[in-house]
Amino acid sequence: MNIPVIYDADIGHIPPQMQILNGSLGQVEFAGGRAVVTQQMQE
Repeated sequence: MNIPVIYDADIGHIPPQMQILNGSLGQVEFAGGRAVVTQQMQE
């Protein structure tokens, strides 16, 4: 598959990991060794 893969990210259920909301739409921007994750809930 020709899809991006993110690994070694601090994402999980227990702090200090970042949580991803179930049902949200997300966008990940990665550049220069840094990432920004944006999540948005839809009605």
